[in-house]
Amino acid sequence: MQNQNYSKDRSRNWKTQQKELQQPTKSWKKANLLEEPKRHLEMPKMEVETKARELELTSKYKSEFLANMSHELRTPLIAS
Repeated sequence: MQNQNYSKDRSRNWKTQQKELQQPTKSWKKANLLEEPKRHLEMPKMEVETKARELELTSKYKSEFLANMSHELRTPLIAS
């Protein structure tokens, strides 16, 4: 009889442990809640970095264009 009770208790304990393992823990839920806003911040951060690179290139091209135009405008005036 005692052996049967032990088996039942052990079986219940095993099932309880399985349920606990299948359910997310509080710390996992908390970590997941922190990850969600982090993911939402990653996309805008990447977009800002991309726009910054585009702006840097645009500025470089503008400076090169203005330098060339300045040279082109001065050359004919000096030669005259």
